[in-house]
Amino acid sequence: MGTLILAKIAMASNYNVHILRYWEVCEDFSDYFHFKEKMIERILLLNPKIVSFYSRCTDYHICVDISNELKSKNHYCPVKVD
Repeated sequence: MGTLILAKIAMASNYNVHILRYWEVCEDFSDYFHFKEKMIERILLLNPKIVSFYSRCTDYHICVDISNELKSKNHYCPVKVD
C-alpha cells in the first residue's frame, strides 16, 4: 500500500496525518549521517503511531536504514517501507 493511500485511509479514520518530505528537513545532503539524524529527529518529534516510507529503487536502502534506526529508538511505533 502506498504512502498516500495509507494517509487517506488514516485521515478517513480520524488520524492526524503528516507527510514528511526529505527536503523539508535538511538542505545539505552531502553528509548522509547528518541527514539521517535530522530525519530521525524530525520523525520522532512528531510522536508517530505509525511510520511509512515510500521511495524509488535508488533510495530504498536509505529508507531501510532510517527505518531500522527508528525501530531501535522507538519500539512502540510500527515502521512500514514500500
